[in-house]
Parts: sequence; structure tokens; C-alpha cells
Amino acid sequence: LSGHVVANLGEIQNSGVEINLNVSAKKTMRFSWDMDFNFSHVTTKVNSLSGNGFSIGTNGEMSIGVLADAGAGCSSHGVNLIKEGAKLGQIQGPVFTGIDPGGSPQHKDINGDGVYCDCPDDFVVLGNGLPKFIFGFGHRLTFENFELSLLFRGASGHHKISSYRIYQEGTGIISSHNLVETSYFDPRLQHTHLSSSYVEKAGFLKLDNISVRYHVPSALKLSVSFTIQNLFTITKYTGSNPEVGYGNLILRGQTIDPGNHSPFVSGVDLRGNYLPSRVFSVAVGLKL
Repeated sequence: LSGHVVANLGEIQNSGVEINLNVSAKKTMRFSWDMDFNFSHVTTKVNSLSGNGFSIGTNGEMSIGVLADAGAGCSSHGVNLIKEGAKLGQIQGPVFTGIDPGGSPQHKDINGDGVYCDCPDDFVVLGNGLPKFIFGFGHRLTFENFELSLLFRGASGHHKISSYRIYQEGTGIISSHNLVETSYFDPRLQHTHLSSSYVEKAGFLKLDNISVRYHVPSALKLSVSFTIQNLFTITKYTGSNPEVGYGNLILRGQTIDPGNHSPFVSGVDLRGNYLPSRVFSVAVGLKL
């Protein structure tokens, strides 16, 4: 592209473990029970932000990722810190300490100069958008002509920035937006700003799929099944979806991608995301 240099630079290192286990717990002429387990733990480390004579960032680190919408609570600084020698996916920002008499948030002076600035000098790592553990387990039970299948899936050790709370938890926006009231809501807070207050643990366990099937005794091998997807999710996260989020808008000038997105941005729960849907379906199968 004219005016740009495309170079393969930087280095990341993945390390971890993955375990898969298949168990036939019970098997008789009329009944069977099979189980599948999978577990993975992966850590991604940033080894270098340079290569081929070029480098990105300053002093081995750079900030990427922005909250996509303009408005309440926005910060002009990247929400993800990419740093040589550190894990990928770190979420950075100020530490919330309280609310001043005017209804604005107060933040901790990290560098000790006596004044808080909305800048990296007063930011700390607030969490990580990438999970430590991803797991799933499925069950398949059959009894004569009936078959029951269940698939559970989950992740833990990751955090998400709740954009819904940032944009719509401050009471100062009630003239133009609906107010979001979670367990963190404080009516004294009129104005919001990205901080530790909005970075939540997002571990979850969900029943991804449950299916019941009946094989009709006949020469046509007819079967009828009923399936529910995304039946329930167990989580303490208050946002729209605790699922791990990858890719988001980044700071202008950090990419030549036309959409200004980067897969290295993680942990941002955009308020424009759709809520997970619960799907019910019925199917009839015929095998000749």
C-alpha cells in the first residue's frame, strides 16, 4: 500500500496443555452411558515487538484497543497493554477509589506525583481478557429407543470490560439513555469512566446443547428429536455475555486494516453485541 510498510515483526510464544478423555461409563443390552471431557490451559507470552529492522510501540510496549462508541466513560487510551515479556491480553486502566461530592469517579495516583492523570503513568493491569482454562464435557445416554445428549462448556480466569455499565450506569445519562442497574450500581455516581470498577471476572459454565431423541420402531428407521441450544449460563459477570471476546477497534494509525480492527484486542464486551439467544428446534429423521 502506498505510504505504508508491511513487515512481519514481533514474536509471541504459546505454551500449555490440552487433555481429552473419552469414557464408556456403562454399557448393557438396554442402556449405555458415554462421556467426553476436554480441558486446555494456554498462556501466550509476548517475546518481542520488533523484527526486520522495525519495531512497534515505545520501550517494548504499546497500548491498543478502544471502546467503540463515543460518549460517557470513554478513554482515549488503549484498553489492552501489549508488553515484551508479559502475557498477551492484559487489560489496563485506572484504579477506582470512590465518588467525589459532584458525582464523578475518583482514581488512584499510581506514580505518586500527587495528581491523577488519565494516562498510562497512572494505569495498572486490571485483568486479562484471555482465559486461563477452557473446558467442556458431554454426556450421551441411551435407553432402549431413547437417546439423551448434553454438552456443557465453560472458561475461567478471564476478565471483561462491561461497556453497558460504563455507558449507562451513571445517573447523569438518564435523560437520553436507559439506566443499567447491576449489583454494582451506586445512585451517587453521575458520571462514569473506564476503570477497575468495570473490569469483571467473566468465568462461566453453560449448558450449550441438550437433545432428546426417540427412535420409532419401524422398518423406515424414523426418529424424532427435540433440541435446546444455550439453555442456561452460570456466571457472576453482569454484562451481556461472559464469553471470551476477541478482536475490536484499535487506536487509529495502529493498523492498515480498513475496519481498524485487531485480533489482539481482547476483553471488551461491546454494548452493540447481541445477547446470546436460546434456540428450540424439533427435527424428524428418516433413514432408508
